[in-house]
Amino acid sequence: MLAGVDMRLLSSIILLFTAWSVIGQDLSNLKSGNTFDVNGNASLSISYNGVNSSSDSLVNHADSYSIGLRGSLSFLGIVMPMQLNYRKGQFNASTANPFFRLGLSPSYKWAKVHLGYRTMQFSKYSLSDITFFGVGVEINPGNLRMAAMYGELKTPNFNLDTLAFHADLISNYKRKAHGYKLGFGKQRNYFDLFYFKAKDRYDVADAEEFYITLLPPPENMVIGFDTRFVLFKKLTAALNINLSAVTNNQNASDESIVEDLDEGLRKALNSLITVNSTTRANTAGEASLHWHDKFFNLGIMYKRIDPNYASFGIHYVLDDLENYTINGGVRLLKNRVSINGNVGVQRNNLKNIRNNTTERIIYNINSNIILKSNAGINLTYSNFAVDQRAGFVMLNDTFRLVQNTSVISVTPFYNWGGEKTKHSIQVNLNRSLVQDISPLNDLQSNGKTSAQVINYRREMKSSDWSLGLGLLRNESNFKGISSERTGGNVVVGKRFSDQGIQLSLQTGYSILSLNNEKDGYALNSVLSASWKINKRASLNALMGYLNKASTISRQYDEIRFSINLAYNLIDTKGNGKEK
Repeated sequence: MLAGVDMRLLSSIILLFTAWSVIGQDLSNLKSGNTFDVNGNASLSISYNGVNSSSDSLVNHADSYSIGLRGSLSFLGIVMPMQLNYRKGQFNASTANPFFRLGLSPSYKWAKVHLGYRTMQFSKYSLSDITFFGVGVEINPGNLRMAAMYGELKTPNFNLDTLAFHADLISNYKRKAHGYKLGFGKQRNYFDLFYFKAKDRYDVADAEEFYITLLPPPENMVIGFDTRFVLFKKLTAALNINLSAVTNNQNASDESIVEDLDEGLRKALNSLITVNSTTRANTAGEASLHWHDKFFNLGIMYKRIDPNYASFGIHYVLDDLENYTINGGVRLLKNRVSINGNVGVQRNNLKNIRNNTTERIIYNINSNIILKSNAGINLTYSNFAVDQRAGFVMLNDTFRLVQNTSVISVTPFYNWGGEKTKHSIQVNLNRSLVQDISPLNDLQSNGKTSAQVINYRREMKSSDWSLGLGLLRNESNFKGISSERTGGNVVVGKRFSDQGIQLSLQTGYSILSLNNEKDGYALNSVLSASWKINKRASLNALMGYLNKASTISRQYDEIRFSINLAYNLIDTKGNGKEK
């Protein structure tokens, strides 16, 4: 009932705002004599992808094609970003259902409306970058910040019915969601309050009862605030706090009380979410203070995410962690030298529900040195230390985990040449080491990887030819298994400026080994072509061939190809007429 009221209210606001904005802007345009003018950009894309492979994992792969429309139009003073996607033949032959999405976000001055498949932002741990199908509105007149949304989210609860549904993944639930945000301020200084709720509703009427038992319908609610303000023009403070309540089964009994959900919080949540024996409430948040100058920056940050924290409005969050971090950077010698780094401590087992507690000391440093205008070097070093200490259950020191992971990377580069011919060379040396320093050291648990890559490129502008050469060597050794890849690649490109055509052929060959024994080879070739047909249309095609001949591990060969046609619906002057 409440969701229906929310939907009607939100729809009324959107309709009233849209009508008002169009009429108001239309009257202003009549005064200037410009009643209708289209500006912006909009491109139509048509793609086809195919694969022919001997790999068992791709035997049932279905060729796919897609149609996409993307752009932003402006007419009558209304700016309208839009996106349309249609795809058929995804994943494999058994799940190659058509895929269709359409989204519009018209805006006028301080107001924006979202229609179709869209994303909105409340906070990092509540509603952020997850796609919903529905409606939304953002209204920001002056210092007022308002937002609301209502729609349907994709639910991760799926059932597999090979008999009735031909092995397609069928969801028995529809996840309805709505949310509101109210705040004050601008982008640099603001304070926002937000509320978000999502609830699964049973959708398949004739499904069997055991579906509900195996996949009970959950419910989620998140409330909190997000604030940011600038002091002394260079000091920025930020604070984000989120309280999330998740009921894993709306149909569960409410007879038993969860220990970590006190009576006061239970009563407060009862008016916002279904509260029963499966309800859990957890928090997540961040606090930071950052000083930023032209040549120097320094900041501190605290982050805490409770165990089992979750929000249906975000994709994923790593829970059960607490971070203390210091970060900083400096620029020297007219920005020729830059150094950035951070150091921090991370721990888990925040509520003593694990058998042990893991503490990590993390730090990294990155420096970029420009020796001349055409030469420089990048240096990176990072270290991650893990110390596992006794927690709720005491551990024997013999089984205590103490691990150190270090990564070092060195990347020098050098460019030379003149107007007709240009050369560039780049070298990358990378090495990582995982070392077990536990009281009882098992050498088999240590691991290391290393990579050496050198690339050379030559561009001949007079003839529009380009040439690239590369050599590589990768080596890894972990838990007694060692592998090595040694090889090189050649890239040849040609541009036909008069016809608007570019061609490129890349071929790579590598010798493989496993546990110091030869393991065949890997051959990879990619032929790509692009053609700018006219000012509006372009055509791109790609064909790739991969062959792995192995005597120890799995061998396969496959051919992949794709073709894409893009057409700009709006010309550079933005009137949609052919020039």
